[in-house]
Amino acid sequence: MWPITVVATLLLASANIWFGELNQDEGWYLYAGRMVAEGQLPFVDFASTQGPVMSFVYAAAWPLVDSCGVLGGRIFTALLGLLCAAGAAWLAYRMMMEESKNRARAAALLTFIFIGINVYQSYFFAIVKTYALAGLLLVAVFLSLSFCKGKLSWVMALLAGLFMSLAVATRLSAVAVIPAVVLVYMVHEFRGKGVKSSPKISLWITFGALLSGLLLFLPFLVKAPEATFFGLVEYHAGREAGGLFELLAYKAGFIARLFNVYFVALGTLFVGLLVTWLTKKRGASWGPLYAALAVAVISVSLLHFSAPFPYDDYQVMLFPLLAVFLSIFLVRLLSRFTNSAVAGSGSPLRVLVLVIFLLNMLAAFASPLIQDWFIGERDRIWWPFKERSSLALLRETAVELKKGLAPDDLLLTQDIYLAIETGARVPHGLELGPFSYFPNWTREKTDACHVLNRTSLIEMLEQADAPVAALSGYSFIIGCPAVEELPVQEQIVLWDILERHYELSYTVDGFGQAGTRLEVFLRKQ
Repeated sequence: MWPITVVATLLLASANIWFGELNQDEGWYLYAGRMVAEGQLPFVDFASTQGPVMSFVYAAAWPLVDSCGVLGGRIFTALLGLLCAAGAAWLAYRMMMEESKNRARAAALLTFIFIGINVYQSYFFAIVKTYALAGLLLVAVFLSLSFCKGKLSWVMALLAGLFMSLAVATRLSAVAVIPAVVLVYMVHEFRGKGVKSSPKISLWITFGALLSGLLLFLPFLVKAPEATFFGLVEYHAGREAGGLFELLAYKAGFIARLFNVYFVALGTLFVGLLVTWLTKKRGASWGPLYAALAVAVISVSLLHFSAPFPYDDYQVMLFPLLAVFLSIFLVRLLSRFTNSAVAGSGSPLRVLVLVIFLLNMLAAFASPLIQDWFIGERDRIWWPFKERSSLALLRETAVELKKGLAPDDLLLTQDIYLAIETGARVPHGLELGPFSYFPNWTREKTDACHVLNRTSLIEMLEQADAPVAALSGYSFIIGCPAVEELPVQEQIVLWDILERHYELSYTVDGFGQAGTRLEVFLRKQ
């Protein structure tokens, strides 16, 4: 079963790399990697909305991105995602190997199936966002804890704390993992079930997380305190959900979409829990690592749920941990309904693996994301086929844009993936793309945070330093920090200033995220 599972996983990843819809985040994450590769620092030299680790990791991949553009960034991201899936399978194996090798192998394979054969998970593990890297680091946390046995337990606990801080410095919401895991181990130690000869694991985890966290964040807080606080806190806290009804609708939508995209995993978990409750069969007692997995997933999920706009893709980095927990839970549940001899032979386990594999394959074929690879927006009763993927269209558009750009020219755009594909630079302050405009902030604050207010954006348009402007439906329309649509009159003013200095050359329909119209302007002589 492993070979066919790996092949299916690689096919899904490859399809999502090429056919997956573009996302605005891809541009500025890759652009941040470029700037770090050139010697600049997040927060200090440019705006960033997450911790510094993502920028430094993608700086290491910049040669691949420089030669292949967004495609290179997606290939690198998919490799991180595959490493995450493999690490999660290894974690499941390690957590079960003391019970039975057959059960350990089944749990590992189930984990890989849940992660790899899920179109949604595969898509967000292929496009350039924080999830693949953060997921890999979170899996590394629990892999380190699985080695906490014997005299060197404190070393692995320190390493787990380091990986926790690296995960937080990649995706800030991972911070909830630290108190969750530490609390579980403290309770376990307090109840006297730890290995008496080893140091207190909870203390070493805490020490490792605090020390590495200080090393990761303190330099930026010292050099650029206002920009760092803005990127890590203000940018995320400034969004507004509206009234109570809108807030409840967003929360309900979050839950509904999660059940939609993770239907097989959440469905089998629900059925397993129901069977356990109805039969009142108690399995093996939870060890601290197994309990820590559950508490970590719940803690971070509640943090995501509390956000004004709780996007379901936030959960992507947590799903590998849930897959490990669920796979072990299912294997243990099955063992309670079969005698030890049969369970040891592996026959029921093979049936379980086959059923989960087939369910995930059926769910993959039913995923609307597969339709999105090939079908465009519906036209009344017709479903028109796409002539090319959004990534292919981006690459073709970049070839045309390069005709009007010299190397390292400025490109006036809020679609930063165009700068990645063309090798151009964007004016300073636009590094966050459509989320770079804070119209009502003071000039001092926006300058310190490396974003733009109304005055600085107008100055940029008036000076017209860029020979080419490429503006999509995301341009001059979003006002931050509330992330709300700008008043129509303000949009008209900004476009009028642009058109005084630029003339429209051509348009590209169905471009980029959400398939808006891209308008390409050339600077007037």
